[in-house]
Amino acid sequence: MFSALRRRWFSLLLIATLVVGMGWAEPLGSLAESLPRNWIIGSVLLAMALPLKIDAMWATLRRPAPALLAVAINLLVVPLLAWSASHLLSGDLALGLILAAAVPCTLASAAVWTRLAGGNDAVSLLVTMITNLSCFLVTPALI
Repeated sequence: MFSALRRRWFSLLLIATLVVGMGWAEPLGSLAESLPRNWIIGSVLLAMALPLKIDAMWATLRRPAPALLAVAINLLVVPLLAWSASHLLSGDLALGLILAAAVPCTLASAAVWTRLAGGNDAVSLLVTMITNLSCFLVTPALI
């Protein structure tokens, strides 16, 4: 049982955070607003990178094709598909779909789905960093 918990620590922590956030949103609101967002993002990225082996990170940087393909899908394919699908929707729903497709992938979703699929964590971390670092240019351009 301990090995199962060790393998799924991130998913369990994510579920616990969701339960606490939804259950105590009002009392914790002022605390959340007082925390520096840059430090939180940096801490989460560091926590996600710590279990990775250095050679996995270097291998991803030496052969970046999978990460660049994922970035292209995130920045080009998904927004184009959302724009096409938005013509089937009306008003705010169409606009919401376009906005959701224009934002970068999140660390939580990239890491959780990659780990659940048994994929390469180093690629998901690199994709998250590239899309989040470029979002201040890409997202306004897409919208």
